[in-house]
Amino acid sequence: FLALNLAGCIKTDPDSVRTFATEEIQGQFPQAAIEAVGESELAVRHPGGMRQTIDLAPLQEACKRVPRSCGRSVARLIVVMQETALIKEEGIKREKILPLLSSTAPAKALVRQGESVPMVMQPLAENLAVQFAVLGEGMVSYLDNDDLKKLGVPPEQLVKEAFRNVEAVANLNAVVFPGEGGVFQVTGWLASSGALTRIHADKLREKLKCKELAIAFPRRGMTLVANAEDSAAVARLREISSRFLQPPSMVISADVYLLAGESLALMRK
Repeated sequence: FLALNLAGCIKTDPDSVRTFATEEIQGQFPQAAIEAVGESELAVRHPGGMRQTIDLAPLQEACKRVPRSCGRSVARLIVVMQETALIKEEGIKREKILPLLSSTAPAKALVRQGESVPMVMQPLAENLAVQFAVLGEGMVSYLDNDDLKKLGVPPEQLVKEAFRNVEAVANLNAVVFPGEGGVFQVTGWLASSGALTRIHADKLREKLKCKELAIAFPRRGMTLVANAEDSAAVARLREISSRFLQPPSMVISADVYLLAGESLALMRK
């Protein structure tokens, strides 16, 4: 068994944990097609067309910290997968739908095993879009066109509802990026979409003492902000953001945006 060492404990390196999780998920869902996307993500395609994206980073960290608990952690992940699948089968509640930021450009991450992933993408700003998802512990289930039809809600309206939903649950914090005066990193659950909500954007403006924000979303899990009126800080923001455009499967955008009020627009160099 590849993911086990001779002592019977699961190895803690990311590849072994990913292999172990893949084998356990495949055992539970034998008809599903599972594909690794980067070292910390799995794409699971079920026979009925449902697709689930699993973020393995929390699991890999937990297995590294307490190797003997890894089996239980994977078992909990599988339970979450089953619960989320049931939610989609029984009908998704609109108050559970959250917005996730994505590039609007064609990307390998949107094609799995030669097939297009039918996720709904609603334009938000130039080169930036919103995807709709239901989140579980360490897992994302994206909404597809069939889900949207069942909801009977146009995507333009669903964007507004999803941002209201994320405003209610996002818990954000802004800290100075290490060694980089004037640039802040937004941390916390749903940091990227949460930073665009009115309440959290106002808090960021207050913290940075500015009226307009320069904001970058280089990759999932990383959101950077600066005072848009400080040209030096914006230049630093662009430089720092460019460091995090890897791996491709995690990248959201190489651009910097201006957030003025509730309006989001691309900042030209």
